[in-house]
Amino acid sequence: MHVIDLTRKERSSTGVLFLHTLKDKGYVYRLKRVEVEEQTLRLIKLNHFHHFSSMTGIHTSQIYNDKIEAAKSLCHFIEKVTGAKCTADILNTY
Repeated sequence: MHVIDLTRKERSSTGVLFLHTLKDKGYVYRLKRVEVEEQTLRLIKLNHFHHFSSMTGIHTSQIYNDKIEAAKSLCHFIEKVTGAKCTADILNTY
């Protein structure tokens, strides 16, 4: 099975693709449907299009206080909508 690695060392405050820091609030992942397909080289399953806004094509998660929990949730979401396994270095270090 194909595994998608979301680890990013350059130009990333969190080290994880799609994961963003909200100043003094925590972590959130924000995904555009097209970017997910481009970065993962997998198409979003048609029955999961409803997770993305019909106007903008963006999915925004809830706010997480813990970066690892946010990364786990992000990987779970990627796995659900693309069917591919997901990992990031941060998930393997703790």
